[in-house]
Amino acid sequence: MNGDFFDITHYTGHKALDELYNAYLIYILPISEALRFFNIHIQFYDSKPESDINEIISKISISNLKLENVDPLNAIHINHCLTHLRKKELEFCVNTAIFFQVMMESVIIDSLSSNQKKKSFYEKWENYFDKNQASEEERVYFKTYLENVYNKMRVPVVHPKTRQGIKDEHLFRFPILLENIKYGWFAYIFFLNKSEGSNLNYEENWKIMSENIHKIPTEIDNRYFPDINQLSRKLYEIAKDFLIRSYS
Repeated sequence: MNGDFFDITHYTGHKALDELYNAYLIYILPISEALRFFNIHIQFYDSKPESDINEIISKISISNLKLENVDPLNAIHINHCLTHLRKKELEFCVNTAIFFQVMMESVIIDSLSSNQKKKSFYEKWENYFDKNQASEEERVYFKTYLENVYNKMRVPVVHPKTRQGIKDEHLFRFPILLENIKYGWFAYIFFLNKSEGSNLNYEENWKIMSENIHKIPTEIDNRYFPDINQLSRKLYEIAKDFLIRSYS
């Protein structure tokens, strides 16, 4: 058996969106459920006479967390939870960027001659656009993906400068990746339409793929998908300020 039955484009495309769905869950699941779902164990050492942190995090998610309602003594615990969940979000976004790029490379390679296969990723797609008379708007779809996912996400993690840390770590967030993966999908649909004689609608097909198949919303309100690092820092400050006032 040589694996000829295995379609790498199909697998990595769906796998990328599975990983993006996991990043989405981090925001919408109750915090305690998200911790369990992603196998994160946290031991709370509470200074309150009667600990209520487990009950609190079973009722709130990152999407509906209101800082003004957080007990300062619980703020450090929730901060700890968010630190772990942010690490998971980063991992899922890294996985999404890598898997999706495999899809984008594997789908274009079969359409090229031997000489063209030696060209860069960008050149391969540009040649295909030229050959198939892509509109400027269709070329912009690909360039948006190229700049925001390939250049800023995929390249830094596949070719890291150091073992620890990641360049532009703040970009590896669900709402940012969701917006830019969409344009990569549009480029993929352009390829399918031309190579298979299809007439798939970009927006409609993306909605089917994301919402119907992978349960990821196509439109989100960014207010419910805050930067977890920033949220975590604010919780730390709430706890620190309270302790300073209490012992001063």
